[in-house]
Amino acid sequence: MLTRALSDRYTGAFRSVALTLVSELPPGSTPTRWRFMQRNRILAALAGATIVVEAGARSGSLDIATRAHALGSPVGAVPGPITSAASTGCHRLLRERIATVVTNAEEVRELLDSRGSTPQRAFDRAPFFASRRRATGLAL
Repeated sequence: MLTRALSDRYTGAFRSVALTLVSELPPGSTPTRWRFMQRNRILAALAGATIVVEAGARSGSLDIATRAHALGSPVGAVPGPITSAASTGCHRLLRERIATVVTNAEEVRELLDSRGSTPQRAFDRAPFFASRRRATGLAL
């Protein structure tokens, strides 16, 4: 999906930045709803914590947050106005005790520290990456 989103003017910038692209799909795959939902599984597994800032009732962010919670990863939500449709999802996460209230950067840091979350621990926690690491001998 990345190859479809980038124009030629951004390609040079990405060559000068060290990054890792993780995908279960080949380059050039067409974005679809189910592929975004599939991608959410990867995001939830890799994140040291998931913070939802705004989410409507049917937001894809809720899927990522729910998957992260199921993996035992910390989830935070920024509460918003009770009259805003864009706050509905965050309020649901808080009401269902999936997420912790986050109102500033220090609280995000506390959320990360609460589980000792680091990128390496995120890889260790994700079953897919753990099995790949054993099978290939990779040190991620």
